[in-house]
Amino acid sequence: MKAFLSHSSKDKEHYVEKVAKKIGKDRVVYDEFSFEKGLKSIEEIDRGLDASDLFVVFISENSINSKWVQEELFRANTLLKEDAKLKRIYPIIIDSRIKYNDNRIPEWLRENNLKLVISSNKAASLIMQRLRELSYMQHPKHKERDNIFVGRNKIIEEFEMRINDFERNVPFAIIASGLQQIGRKKVMYHSLVKTDSIMSSYRLPIIELNSHESIEDFILKIDDLGMTEKVERSGLLKCTIDEKIKMLEEQLNQLREENERIFINDKGCIINPNRQMVDWFNNLNDRLKNTDYIVLAIAAKFRIHESFTYSYDNIMFTHIPELNQNERKRLFYRYLEYEDLNIPKEDIRDFTSILSGYPMQAYYAVWLIKDLGLTRAKYSTNLIVEFNTERVVDLINKYESNGKIMGILALLTHYGTIGINTYFNIVGTYEENNDILEDLLARGICETLGVNKEYIRLNDVIHDYLIRMGLSIPKEYKQKLLNDLNEFIENYSEDDYLGDISKYQYSIKKAIIDNRIEEIEKLLIPSHYLQSMKELYDVYKKYDDVINLADRILQSDNCLDKYIENEIRYYLCMSLARNKDERFKKEVKEINGAEHDFLFGFYYRQTGRPNKAIQRYEKALSKRKRFARAQRDLVQVYINTEEYDKAFTLSKENYERDNKKNPYHVHAYFNCLIKQPHSSERNEILKGLIEVLRKNKHKNAREFYLRCKAQYEAFVNNDEKEALEIINKACKESQSLFGTVDKYYICAKFNNTKEMKRIISSFGNKYSMKISNNYNTLIKFKIILCHIENRNDEIPKMIEQLKFYPESAKNKLMLKYAGAYSEIAATCKKE
Repeated sequence: MKAFLSHSSKDKEHYVEKVAKKIGKDRVVYDEFSFEKGLKSIEEIDRGLDASDLFVVFISENSINSKWVQEELFRANTLLKEDAKLKRIYPIIIDSRIKYNDNRIPEWLRENNLKLVISSNKAASLIMQRLRELSYMQHPKHKERDNIFVGRNKIIEEFEMRINDFERNVPFAIIASGLQQIGRKKVMYHSLVKTDSIMSSYRLPIIELNSHESIEDFILKIDDLGMTEKVERSGLLKCTIDEKIKMLEEQLNQLREENERIFINDKGCIINPNRQMVDWFNNLNDRLKNTDYIVLAIAAKFRIHESFTYSYDNIMFTHIPELNQNERKRLFYRYLEYEDLNIPKEDIRDFTSILSGYPMQAYYAVWLIKDLGLTRAKYSTNLIVEFNTERVVDLINKYESNGKIMGILALLTHYGTIGINTYFNIVGTYEENNDILEDLLARGICETLGVNKEYIRLNDVIHDYLIRMGLSIPKEYKQKLLNDLNEFIENYSEDDYLGDISKYQYSIKKAIIDNRIEEIEKLLIPSHYLQSMKELYDVYKKYDDVINLADRILQSDNCLDKYIENEIRYYLCMSLARNKDERFKKEVKEINGAEHDFLFGFYYRQTGRPNKAIQRYEKALSKRKRFARAQRDLVQVYINTEEYDKAFTLSKENYERDNKKNPYHVHAYFNCLIKQPHSSERNEILKGLIEVLRKNKHKNAREFYLRCKAQYEAFVNNDEKEALEIINKACKESQSLFGTVDKYYICAKFNNTKEMKRIISSFGNKYSMKISNNYNTLIKFKIILCHIENRNDEIPKMIEQLKFYPESAKNKLMLKYAGAYSEIAATCKKE
C-alpha cells in the first residue's frame, strides 16, 4: 500500500519531508524518494499515481498556487473515477490561513471532512491509518449501524430552543450526563446536526479525561489533535493554574476560529465524583462567556448537582435517561432490519419487554438472535437482562481458548488508550491482528477516539472485568514495550512525541514506575504522578514508592488542581497506613470530611485495632450515606470480629450494588448469609453465590469458590469428608491464611480436635503474632477448642486477651462459648 504525497516544494522542509520519513520510504510516492532529481515530469507523476492506493494532498497557500499540485490533483481525481488502483483522495490542511470552505479548493474536494493538522507527526499517523483502512476489507454495515438513531425528541427540542434563544449567547459547552452507553454523544451529535451547527458528514474528534487527570491533560490532548498551534510541553508542571487556564482558553479560541468542535468523554475530570464542577473549569467558563459558539460537547459520567446548573448561563446541561418503551421497540426493530432478520411479532414483543433502555442492549439482543438463532436466543434472555455483566462473561468466554486474542486483550487492558499504529507496532501488522481488532470493535468490546478514530480503548465494563482476571501480557509484547520505553527516553524531542499522545503518556508513566523519573522529569505533569502512584499501589504494592512520589509532587502544590492534590494525598495516606507509619496521623489532617474518617478507619484496620476502625467507618458513613469503600471495609471488620448480624445487611447491599459480580462482595455476603438460620431459601441463595464464584474469572475467585464450597458441604450438607477435601485443595492452591481459618472452623464443626490442635500449633509459627489480627485469630482458635473440650472456665480470661476487640463482640463470644455473661462481668469487676 502506497500514498502519493502531493505538496508544494515550499512546504517540503518544514512539514512534508517529516511526514514522508515518518511513514517510510516504501509506503510513499514522494519526489525525494521516488523521482530522479530534476526529472519530475507528467510521466513520472502518472507512474507514481498508478502505483498509489491513496492520494494525499497537503493544502496550504503554497500548494493552492502550485501548478504541479493542481495537475496532480486533476489526474488523481480522474483516476478515482476510473477502475484504477487509486482508491481514495485524502486532503490535509497544513496552513492555518486556509479554511475548510476556501473557494480556491475544488468543490468536490471540499466535500471531504477537511481539517487543519498542524503537527507533521499527527499527519503521518492519520495517513498510516488511511492506508491501513484501504489494505483490509471494510465493514460498511458497521457505519450503517452507527447511523441508526431513534427518539430523544424532547431533549433535541430543548437543545434547539436554547441554541435559537437570541436573547442569550450560544453556550461554549454542552454537558450531557447519563450512564455509559446510554447515548450521550449520539444525542449531542444529532442535536448539533438538527440545529445546523454541523453537517451530518462532520465527525467530532473525541478525547477522554478521567478522574485522575486534570487541566494539563486537557491541554496535551487538545494539542495532540493537531488542530491548534502546538504547546510547549516541557515545564508544564511549573506553570500556575492561571497560566494553564490561559493556555486552554487560547486553544479553545483557536478551535472556534477554525469552526471545530470536540467531544469529551468526561469520567470525573470536569464534573468530579462529588458531582461538582472542578475549579479550573469554572474559571475557564468565566473567561469564555462571550464565545457565542459551541466548542465542547461533554459526555459526563457524573451529573452535576441540579442546584448548580442555574449559575452557568454559558453551559447547557442535559441528562440522557434510558430509552422509553416506545423508543426501545423502534430501535430494536431498526436493528432487526439492519441485520436482515425477520421474526414473529409476538417474539418482538417478548424481546422488547425485557429491554432496560440502553441503546446498545437493543443491538446486543438482535446480535444474540443472529448469533444463536431465534430459539436459542429465547432461552438465553438472561444475557440480555444482565446486559452489562452477563454480556461481558459471554463475550470473553468466546475468546478464552484463543491465546492470541487473550494476549491482545491483556495488552489493551494494560495500556489503556492506545494508538492504532502503536497497537500494530506491538502486535505486528498481520491481517489476523487487524481482523481481531475489527471483531473487537464490531462487538463493542473496544471503542475509538481521536480526530479520525486513530485511538482505541476497551469498553469500561470489559476493562474492569479483564483487570479482575489478572491477565498477563505476552513476553514478546513486554519486550516491545520495553524497547519503546528505552527509545522514547533516549530520543524524545518536541516533534518525536507529538504523534501519539497515548504512547507519550504511557511511556512517561512506565518510566516513573521503573524509577527512571530523572530522565523525563521536565515532561511530567500531576496526572503522571497520580496515575503512576495508583498503579504502584493497586498492582505492584510498592507503598514506599508511592510515598516518595507523593512527597516529590506535593512540593509543587501551588501548581496543582485541588482535586488532584487531594487524590495524591489519598494515596499517600493509604500507603502510610499500609506501612503502619505514624506519619499517617500528620498527613491525614490535610484531608477533610468522610474521606478523613475512612482513612483513619483503614489505618486502624491495618494496625489491628478493629474497635477504633469500626468507630471511624461508621462515622464516615454517617457523613456520606452511600460510601461504598467505607461500607465494604466495615463489612470485613465486622466479619473479622464475628459480628455477622451487623455485617449481613451491609454485605447484601454491597453485593447487589456491584451487579452481583465482584468476588469480594460475593464472598463477604456468603460468609454472613451462612451464619443466618437454616432455611431452604437461604441454602438456594448460598448455592447461587457459589455458582457465581465458579464462573467468575477474577484471579481470586477460584480460592473464594473452593472456600465457600467447603463451608457449604460442612455447614449445610454436614459432609465432613467432602468439606475437608475441598478446603485442603483451597489451602494447597492459594497458601492463604484465610483458607486455614476456614479449615479450622470446619474441623470445629465436626469436633475434630486432633486437626484443630495441629492448626493451632502451626499457626503461631507460620504467621506473625505481632499483627494483632493474627494474634486474635489464634486466641479465638483456642477459645473454640476449650469450648469443645468443656474447659469453659478458661474462656473468660482468653476473651480478655483479645487486642482492640469491640466490647459487644467480646460479649457475644462469652455468651456463645462460655455459656454465661456473668462470668465476664465478674472478671471485669475483679480487674
